[in-house]
Amino acid sequence: MAITSAFLVTRFAPTFAAIDVGIIDSAIEEATRMVDPDWFGARADDAILHLAAHLALTGAGNLAGGVQSVSAGSVSVTYAAASTPYGGTSYGRHYEFLVRLSGPGARVL
Repeated sequence: MAITSAFLVTRFAPTFAAIDVGIIDSAIEEATRMVDPDWFGARADDAILHLAAHLALTGAGNLAGGVQSVSAGSVSVTYAAASTPYGGTSYGRHYEFLVRLSGPGARVL
């Protein structure tokens, strides 16, 4: 299945409702190029979906971490430091989980 911006917005509503569709489309295109279907197998679409969501939220790496706190009066946003390259969002952390899940397991000799 090809991941579309409409599917991503619906799947992760309401987080992406206010994000420009062009940003989401670009993130999907980038994630599609980054995800190897041979590595992820049946989880490839899930990997593309979560990586695209992460890229759309972070501007492909422009944020160091996820939002730690938000205020409304006089607007204030605090970002947390990410412990891994994709740790800044829950979508990136799920992508990392899929990477580990799809990789080769431990070998017993």
